[in-house]
Amino acid sequence: MSGSGIDVPKLRTVIDECLRRVPHTQYEHLPEVLLEKGQTRFLILSTDKFIIIDFLDDEEAKRISDLKKKGHFPFPGLIKPDQLQMSAAFRFEKARNGLVQGCSVNNMFSFSIGKDAAIIIQNHKQQIKTEELGEYNYTIKLAYMISFGDEITQTNIYDTARDLMLYSFQRWGIDLV
Repeated sequence: MSGSGIDVPKLRTVIDECLRRVPHTQYEHLPEVLLEKGQTRFLILSTDKFIIIDFLDDEEAKRISDLKKKGHFPFPGLIKPDQLQMSAAFRFEKARNGLVQGCSVNNMFSFSIGKDAAIIIQNHKQQIKTEELGEYNYTIKLAYMISFGDEITQTNIYDTARDLMLYSFQRWGIDLV
């Protein structure tokens, strides 16, 4: 279990099961990051307010590893802390199957996350200036972000993650019915 009470091995199993459902004949429709080197890698970041499932290529894995070694949050500028009185490019609350694709956010937070949101983030570019990191740029090739609330809980997060992933496959033209 993580600090948020999420059973990470159970969530990993849900993700793996979703990926295994995609027929080999449909792989051409998947984002490139899901096909890299024949092995899909992902990071599960879990807090008491949200989880992020980020699919990694080599560059993203190194970037995150470097930040974690330095004690930094792996996604600088991505999520606005609740205590800051600043705006963010996007606000999601009680939103299911949200999609942010091909956006670039410069020198501001990308997301303000309220309760009960489930979002697909694809090819999202983040640029931020911080005292600790200076000017910092990165791209999230594919991630799923889910926030807890009254409807999405630690008990049903696994179903929510599965539903969000299957919805993304449907958007990419992969029919799993």
